[in-house]
Amino acid sequence: MWVNLIIDSLAALALATEPPTLELLNRPPQGRDEYIISRKMLKQIIPMACYMVGIMWAICFGGEFFYPEPEVKFRFDRPEIPYVYPGRHFNWDGSPLFSKWEKKYGSSRHLSNVFNVFVVMCIFNIINARIIDDKLNIFKGIFNNLTFCVVFVFISGA
Repeated sequence: MWVNLIIDSLAALALATEPPTLELLNRPPQGRDEYIISRKMLKQIIPMACYMVGIMWAICFGGEFFYPEPEVKFRFDRPEIPYVYPGRHFNWDGSPLFSKWEKKYGSSRHLSNVFNVFVVMCIFNIINARIIDDKLNIFKGIFNNLTFCVVFVFISGA
């Protein structure tokens, strides 16, 4: 929970300190009746949200079939299958699944991996959110804002 708070707060700080560009200063002012989120912003928000939801669902519901588990001891009762042991407490038929291992081993590595992938995608999205127009180069001028760079390194290291 605290990781999300740090990422969201510091990312907002980093993006708020982005210096204005000449292109941004030369555009006409936004009217009172216009929406806060423009169509250009929606063109970036919706695909990124779909991408993140798709990846999260794939790992959450199908990770047991493709997400690798290098340590054999965490494959529990299926050591021949090289993928992560499912983090669901119960199997689809109602039989116990991870619930029988939780007291001995703690949290599920499967669901921990889901969270870690989410955090990495959020860190990438911080870079992606810097550009709000239709430009493809999301790294343009990234080093012009020292606050952004410091916050990004801090968030990546946390």
